Amino acid sequence: MSTVLFLVKAFMDDRDERLRQLIATVCQHPDGSREWRKAMSRLLILIQGLPEFRKYSSLDCPDYFLDALNQTLEWFSQNVRNFQPRTSSVGDDLIRWIKSYLYWRIKDLNSPSFPSRKKSHLSLDESFLDPDADYSDRTILSTESRNTSTNTSFI
Repeated sequence: MSTVLFLVKAFMDDRDERLRQLIATVCQHPDGSREWRKAMSRLLILIQGLPEFRKYSSLDCPDYFLDALNQTLEWFSQNVRNFQPRTSSVGDDLIRWIKSYLYWRIKDLNSPSFPSRKKSHLSLDESFLDPDADYSDRTILSTESRNTSTNTSFI
């Protein structure tokens, strides 16, 4: 049993060290710089791969979970410099910090009082034109513009 505990501790130490390094790299570069984006991308991939966050992007979870996770990760990328570990485990503190924000995003998005965003869903099987509107006075593409368009044939 001690071998299993040793392996778990080694995994946690490795995870904490990787998180610590990536956070330090993100914080040492200006926001939006190439180096910042590269380190932030790696950090977000690592976070999304943690077991604590995998469930929010599974196929059987509600859509608002994924929306909440996306909002949370966006918030995290803007506020990573404010993260202060409180214990020796950077990973546990980071998970706790992110999940506390995520909890409220899920509550907001699932709340009946939350102004629901109408999703813009377009389908090739559905008409996007208003069936009651009169479109007879509108020309989508005039004959002149069709004749003066550039030749797009390829040799």
